[in-house]
Amino acid sequence: MSIIFWGILVALGIKLINKGNNSTKKIEERRWDAPCVYDQNNFIQTDNARNLVELEQRRKNTPCMYNQYISQYDFEQIVFQCVKHIRRKIHVNISNAIVYGSVESQSGLTTWNFELDFNDWGNLTGAYWFRSDNNRSLIPRKLADSISQEIIRRLPH
Repeated sequence: MSIIFWGILVALGIKLINKGNNSTKKIEERRWDAPCVYDQNNFIQTDNARNLVELEQRRKNTPCMYNQYISQYDFEQIVFQCVKHIRRKIHVNISNAIVYGSVESQSGLTTWNFELDFNDWGNLTGAYWFRSDNNRSLIPRKLADSISQEIIRRLPH
């Protein structure tokens, strides 16, 4: 008998982004839609999942403060420019530092959604969290990476 618990796991992955001057900067990419939290014995850790959910909600509820290098308008323009480089038909809406997108399937019969969250505890740092209805597609990650690279390019080194 198995118990299914759909909690939220924040899995961390580190990427290196080349800034063009032979130096690199670590970018944190976080995914929050994994189904559950397990310990080393494969038992579900509900307390950990609950803590992660609460932590994620606090981060998301922290108001994003734009700075002198990137205004809200600049962020929106970065997103729209990066969307133009994706070959598939994508519709995006931007709310604060969160990009909500929908992608048409190749047949054009269906769409699927994704969410890119660039609110890093109230700052735009290039770090992002993402969720996608289509986990096999690389479109959300490619879009998020290109937005992240442009944010990093505009921030002081």
